[in-house]
Amino acid sequence: MTIYTMTTAGTIDEKMDALFAEKGDSAQLALDGRLVEEAIEEVDLPALLASAVRDFKPHASTVDEQDIEASWPALRDRLARAEARFREIRGMVAAAKPARSGGDDPAARLRAAMAKFPAMAK
Repeated sequence: MTIYTMTTAGTIDEKMDALFAEKGDSAQLALDGRLVEEAIEEVDLPALLASAVRDFKPHASTVDEQDIEASWPALRDRLARAEARFREIRGMVAAAKPARSGGDDPAARLRAAMAKFPAMAK
C-alpha cells in the first residue's frame, strides 16, 4: 500500500512533514544497521507552533478541498485503468518467450509486449 501526503506551504503541516522526514531518515538508518549515535533532540512544540504562526501566509494560494473531493472519483477511475493496463502489459512481458539465443532477453520481451499496444510503443 502506498500513502501519499499533501502539505500546504506556509502551514504547520509543512514543518511537521520536514520533521517526519527527518525522523524517517533516522529510522531507515536504524533499520539498515548504520545508525550513528547522535544526541537525541526533543521537539520543542511551542517553538514549532510559533515558527508555523510566524511563517503562515494567509493569502497564499490554496486548493479547495471540495474541488479535490469532487475530482477524486474520476482520478480513482483513471488510476484503476492505468493499473489494469500495467498488469496486463506486465503479464504479457512475463509470458513472452525468451530470445532463441538461449538466454533471456528482457528488452526483446518488452518490445514484443509493447508491439501489441502501438500507441505505447512510441
